Amino acid sequence: MRFLITAAFCLLLALPVISQESDTEILKTVLEHYYKSEKPVYKNRSQLTYFYCEKPSNNEEIFETVRKLKLPTKEAQAIRKIVTNDLTAGNWQLALDKIFEGNKTQLPIKVNSCLTLEQYNETRNPRVNNQKLMIVTRPILYLNNTRALVKIVFYRNVEHNHGSVVHLEKVDNQWVIKEFLSEWAT
Repeated sequence: MRFLITAAFCLLLALPVISQESDTEILKTVLEHYYKSEKPVYKNRSQLTYFYCEKPSNNEEIFETVRKLKLPTKEAQAIRKIVTNDLTAGNWQLALDKIFEGNKTQLPIKVNSCLTLEQYNETRNPRVNNQKLMIVTRPILYLNNTRALVKIVFYRNVEHNHGSVVHLEKVDNQWVIKEFLSEWAT
């Protein structure tokens, strides 16, 4: 009996670590996709896609995407519970540091650093309308942590924004983008 209690306690302690690792791996996949065509930022070159530091929680907007996926009722209810219970603030900085650590690609130079909304508004050139702030919500893991939904929003200014929900699947221990759902633009 003591062994079962100890094993259960260890499993509960490991769950946040599993989630943090998945969040980092998912973020890396998303960044590699969206920054693929970005130019590295050298010597005062203007950056076109900035990255938002905060890790926003999901809201009820994700339920439309879940409904379109036609998931089993049990999975849809589990996702609803995750969204309604997850109100803690988060930050992507630790995940970015882990992704950039020992990364031999140009991804660290393309992403450069993450910004708050205030820093983005101060940094961006208001005369140029091609700069944007990429906002990535906290990933929602489901189907035994083999699938994930992540809402991506590109903020330019109050009037011009777009985004979608990225559907990912874990294939051979790597997160792969399967499709883009619920795309929108203003």
